Amino acid sequence: MHILHDTTLAGLFSTLGFKKTNYNEDGYPRYSSCVTIELWQRSNGKFYVKFYYFPLDEDMEDVTSEIVGCSDPCPLEQLADRSKKYQAKPNIEKVSF
Repeated sequence: MHILHDTTLAGLFSTLGFKKTNYNEDGYPRYSSCVTIELWQRSNGKFYVKFYYFPLDEDMEDVTSEIVGCSDPCPLEQLADRSKKYQAKPNIEKVSF
């Protein structure tokens, strides 16, 4: 489980390709809202992920199909590939001791 601020949750929504800062509406996510990511393994041995959004005082919503570059369920490899552009690429010489 990851606990984060509303602005961090809005950033996650942006990296998932959602067009609005609060999944499907403008404005910051409401306090106590959360995203749950489930990892599943199918009988063929392949891993898949599902994303669920829990806005405060509302029912859980499966938002996996809304993720740009992912099918539903989203194969873990597909999620990793579409997310590479967001991976930090530090200058190793500057950050190494």
